[in-house]
Amino acid sequence: MLNGNDEEQNQLFANVLHDKLTSLYNRAYVEEWLSSFLHPKDFPLSVIMADIDGLKLTNDVFGHEQGDNLLVRFAQVLVHCCRKTDIVARWGGDEYIIILPGTDQDVCTRVCERIKAACAQEKGLPIELSVALGMATWDRLQGS
Repeated sequence: MLNGNDEEQNQLFANVLHDKLTSLYNRAYVEEWLSSFLHPKDFPLSVIMADIDGLKLTNDVFGHEQGDNLLVRFAQVLVHCCRKTDIVARWGGDEYIIILPGTDQDVCTRVCERIKAACAQEKGLPIELSVALGMATWDRLQGS
């Protein structure tokens, strides 16, 4: 059993569900949300997978501190481009996932365009912030 007060336990629990570097949700949170909280009202549901281009090169040439900076800046771009109701998470390494409840394919495409445009506007990084994006949309919960 954990010793300490409720605030400490809540903070510990929050740390388990968030990425330490970016403060975004992490893969464990996304998996929990998909298995426990996904509801028919969330459909259409769109998902965007993002992979940062050039992270290994940045780490190798400019160092891991600059690579971490790239990861954090991209996380900030994603949060800025998404709604508060969207789930933005670091999936692992240089991969991110965005879950967009109540979002059809057209809106999801516009979000991807916004992300690409916002990346192009980022300055002060050792390399241009560039990302590969993939998306999918489901109209209804399977079995519904």
